[in-house]
Amino acid sequence: MKIDRKLFEEALQIAKKGISKKADITSKTLVEIKNSGISLTGMNDGMTVITNMPPNSFVFEETEEKKFLVEPSFMMDLLKQLPKSVTEVEFDATNGLVLRYEKSEFKLETIEGADMFPMPTKKGVDENFVTIEANDLRRMVRATAFVSVRKDDSVSVGQEAMKCLAIHCAKDDIKIYAANPYLFSSCLKTHENNGADFNVLIYAEDINEAINAFQNKEIQIFADDKFMYLADDYTFISLRIVNAKELPINTTLKKIETNKDLTKVNVAKNLILGTIKRACLLSTDRKMIRILLKANKETNLLNIQGKSDRGSINEDIEAIIDGKDAEICFNGSYLLEVLNALDCENTEIRFDAADERTPMLVKNGDDEVVTDSTYAIALLKKNN
Repeated sequence: MKIDRKLFEEALQIAKKGISKKADITSKTLVEIKNSGISLTGMNDGMTVITNMPPNSFVFEETEEKKFLVEPSFMMDLLKQLPKSVTEVEFDATNGLVLRYEKSEFKLETIEGADMFPMPTKKGVDENFVTIEANDLRRMVRATAFVSVRKDDSVSVGQEAMKCLAIHCAKDDIKIYAANPYLFSSCLKTHENNGADFNVLIYAEDINEAINAFQNKEIQIFADDKFMYLADDYTFISLRIVNAKELPINTTLKKIETNKDLTKVNVAKNLILGTIKRACLLSTDRKMIRILLKANKETNLLNIQGKSDRGSINEDIEAIIDGKDAEICFNGSYLLEVLNALDCENTEIRFDAADERTPMLVKNGDDEVVTDSTYAIALLKKNN
């Protein structure tokens, strides 16, 4: 069976996203050779990836269906080391797995256990699904996933949801939420769908990896009681739903946004980002730097101060300030992460200087937005 080299490399790279870190057969990629083409499967505890070669990537030949387990990194390295002149490779499964190219061949030593590979049940696309551009979903995931706690990190009892993205799919929009002890995030995109309506928790690292399997294409999203699915014409990914209690992120953000007593600031993102970057240089570990922010309505200036054993910073930034003069303290590294995640020219910041328990709200300050991202950053006490 002849396969387009480049397309096969891309398919193998996609299947690699699902392989397990365990030292068993799920750490390998399953290669299935059928009359209809080649299918590659990778799976781990949280995600299964199945990718099929596009119909125009092979020359149809009658062949016996066979399965092989391969080391994906080794096969990828082999394909990359082939001469650049090789645009097509031939897989011969008559006696083992042989890769032929031009006038040469390479016999791969496959791994035992292909028949025992725990093949997932591939669910058909549900009639109630959402169709969304892969780039739009990728943008939403990236705007929230950085907030989540790492999958392997320990969390308090009942806080497993901090490792997840909460994905809410409704008739008119898609919303994604994430949180850690000091930072909340949400991202919304108005979107008409075919009737899909579900709320699920998915590990942030899993969906962040999964969405990169899709390029500039439309994908379908749907869910059942155990999995959320992402699919296009050639790639099918199932993500295991996490059984945890969702955090009240949406309620917290709405409470802050509807507070009319907050001081509201609109500032050019590049200005405040530059200042915060310089302030964070004062931190030796880049994780904690206390920033004092003062808003002066009369002068429409934001004053930002910070100091450490490395030095100090005191900068004024022009801004549009609506509300009371205010002074707050926060961890500059959190604001730096948020500003780097925002895709905008102007940033809106809201805060309540009279109540340090109310987080600082940061969001896209442009008039027109593709996705509406909002972040809440915990304040620090000024007298510490």
